[in-house]
Amino acid sequence: MARRPSAVDGDKLRAAVRKLGREYVLYMLYDAIDPLPPARLLEIAGKYLELERLRPDADSGKKANLLADVKAFEKASRAGEYYESFGINFRSCTQQSAGKTAWIAECNDDVIFFADEGGSRQVGIDWDEVLPPWFKVLSATAAPEEYAERITSVLERHYNHGRDAMLVFARKIAPPDQRTALADAADRQASRRRGGTQP
Repeated sequence: MARRPSAVDGDKLRAAVRKLGREYVLYMLYDAIDPLPPARLLEIAGKYLELERLRPDADSGKKANLLADVKAFEKASRAGEYYESFGINFRSCTQQSAGKTAWIAECNDDVIFFADEGGSRQVGIDWDEVLPPWFKVLSATAAPEEYAERITSVLERHYNHGRDAMLVFARKIAPPDQRTALADAADRQASRRRGGTQP
């Protein structure tokens, strides 16, 4: 395993940052905000921003809550706070809008491209990590047929090459009625692929 350096040369870091793309510089800035001591953060931010506008809201002293943070991020995203019109041209595959860059930095992942040809194929999802917890939540909240159809549909559209292993896991954590519905839905799906029909 590579050993982390105990210190970083500031000049070398600045030279490396100059070579980074604009979006990665923003990601680094987002990551640096929380670890900075408040006084140092104020000193740096005050050079570029109006500090009066950055004062905490009255309810910001509440204990951190992941669900509340996610809901606030979703609300801001749906409200268009990160939206920015972006011209689509031959550079679109290598450039992204500042709004998208900010959205990804806040989300802390490689995610989406807001253009006609963009889609879920550009979302960097670790399906092995995401699907098992989703199956557990879905099993606790969905009727057997919904459980089966949603799982087989997601696997067919997004994770076909890992389908068999995920179906094994989905059956394992499901109660008998969902397990039966999942087996039936998977059989119907396999039959359609072979070009046959099954009621």
